[in-house]
Amino acid sequence: MFPEDCDIELKDLVFYMVGLEKFDNLESMEDARYRVQNAVNMLTSSCLLLNTEREGYTKMHDVVRDVALLISAQGKKRYWVEAGKGLTKWEPRNKSLESYTGISLMQNWISNLPVCEVHTSSIDIFLVNDNMELSMISDKFIEGMKEVKVLDIKNCHITHLPQSLKLLTKLRMLNLSGNKSLNEISVLGEMKELEILILNRTGIEEIPKEIGRLVNLRQLEVNRCFNMTHVTPGVISKLENLEELCIDLSKVSEGVNGCIVVEVMKLSKLTYLDLMVNSIDIIPEGDFKIENLKGFFVQIGGFYRYNEPKSSDRYLIISSQHLVIPLVKWLKKLIERSPITILQRIEKLDNIIPTLYHEGFNNLEHIELDACPNVSCLVDDDDDGTKTEEKFFMELKKLRLTELKNLRVLWKRHVSLTNLVTLYIRGCEKLKRVFTVRVAQDLVNLKDLSITNSTILEEVIWGGDDESENIIAFPSLAQISLKGLWGLKSFYSGGSENCSITYPSLVDVEISNCFSMKIWGHGTHETPKLKSILVLRAGRRLQLDGPNAINDVLPKIKPIEDAEDEEEWNYKNY
Repeated sequence: MFPEDCDIELKDLVFYMVGLEKFDNLESMEDARYRVQNAVNMLTSSCLLLNTEREGYTKMHDVVRDVALLISAQGKKRYWVEAGKGLTKWEPRNKSLESYTGISLMQNWISNLPVCEVHTSSIDIFLVNDNMELSMISDKFIEGMKEVKVLDIKNCHITHLPQSLKLLTKLRMLNLSGNKSLNEISVLGEMKELEILILNRTGIEEIPKEIGRLVNLRQLEVNRCFNMTHVTPGVISKLENLEELCIDLSKVSEGVNGCIVVEVMKLSKLTYLDLMVNSIDIIPEGDFKIENLKGFFVQIGGFYRYNEPKSSDRYLIISSQHLVIPLVKWLKKLIERSPITILQRIEKLDNIIPTLYHEGFNNLEHIELDACPNVSCLVDDDDDGTKTEEKFFMELKKLRLTELKNLRVLWKRHVSLTNLVTLYIRGCEKLKRVFTVRVAQDLVNLKDLSITNSTILEEVIWGGDDESENIIAFPSLAQISLKGLWGLKSFYSGGSENCSITYPSLVDVEISNCFSMKIWGHGTHETPKLKSILVLRAGRRLQLDGPNAINDVLPKIKPIEDAEDEEEWNYKNY
């Protein structure tokens, strides 16, 4: 059904298989994903499908595809496949499709489908997605496919839906995503068997009351519908079989917005929620069934969608100038269940600990702080009811700090970062140091360290005058990136000539615009797997030779970057 050499999204396979009722005793949409993934794994191990570079996709070898089409042509279920052929029109003869059960015209340039009734009474799947010139489907054409169960019209240019859609009483999956000029969908209320309805990136202005009739819906997606300002109250609560809901309420009026969120939170069968709202304040307190969610992506505030999550992800993003502490009950519940929490543009926030200690932040696995202008440290030394002897952030695996203009120090009390895998710092203009030696000695799982555009940073690791601090090992550290650190003098500033730091897994170091860096650090720095350092601005690699070569090569970087600047200046002024 897909074009030759095409990356096939597993999400589409799930939609099609559920729509075609190919699963016996299907428990949930998550169960469908699990079965599709298992089938793909099995077929891949048998070389019938191929891996791709894109996560969540698969591919069929051209030869296997041709054989599959040949076999289907001789069986009872025949498929008319003209996918990705560059077609600009499709004009089948009147009775030529009578023996086919599936038609795929995806990824062409078809501008019109037949305006007359075509004999497609046996068709159960019709795929015409990604025909960007297709602006209309006639009533007569739809009337000819009353048995269809799967209809994919995403990424076309449909401006209105044919009224004859209400005749498709067996339709179970409808994808209208990407039809940006489509704004009226009330006719869909007649399609009572629908289980999957995808409306992302359409031009709809509201979710009308008619959608409340779709009581068999399992999955509803209404994201990035930038014209949608209204959801009819009571519609969402009627979708009592809904398992997965993706909805952007950021442009819906505040009073209605809060009511709709209450309806969402009380859906008893909901296991995945992708929700975007403007503000915490508009959501009333309530006893929401958050514990039933196996995955969620909840974004409060912000002008853009942060990223595209997977159904198993658990993200909480708060992008709001004002965050009232203590947090409301339902939000605290989300934090407790969310390993990934992102705080963005919050003004009245000076630290995470102790301010957010009682809100569950000390137990998070993934924390991101972005553009919070008053954050001066992550862990302050004020007690404020927290235990002084406690080691903070023991569960933390990923820490990302960006554009924190007032951040001066990361922690004023001891933290235990034994589980930290990734640390990314960018645009923290007042930060001078990152780790004490004592903290660095705990970084046994750190794999990726990246620090960018923090212009007064002087050292990454500091301290280490005691003999007990003369030996540090980074057993997992594989990548170090240091860019735009004008004031950086060394990676490690402490210790004596007898100190020893080992990096047994380090394979990639890139340095750019670290003008003051003349030495990596005192003592011996063993990097047995590191063969070169990338001087990013010049696009050159400096080869390492010897047990302490990382120190020997650093003085060569600035002359190379200066020569690159001179060459660039000469080129521009030639």
